[in-house]
Amino acid sequence: MRYVIHDTELKHDGGTHRLEIEIEGDQAVVRFGKSFTLRLDEKGIESLADIFQDTLGELRDVRRGEVAA
Repeated sequence: MRYVIHDTELKHDGGTHRLEIEIEGDQAVVRFGKSFTLRLDEKGIESLADIFQDTLGELRDVRRGEVAA
């Protein structure tokens, strides 16, 4: 079974970039425009989510002035 769960545009400092995520069997297929594709299983997605969560915390700390940027 294959189906799209996200199809959106992400804003970045150079404009926007298309992000598409679909489920294909037991993997998530993450496409960043035509630049590259990641195929990750549940454990890989969990690891990536942990990395993003850690990064989000750091960015929030910087915004609040809690760490030196």
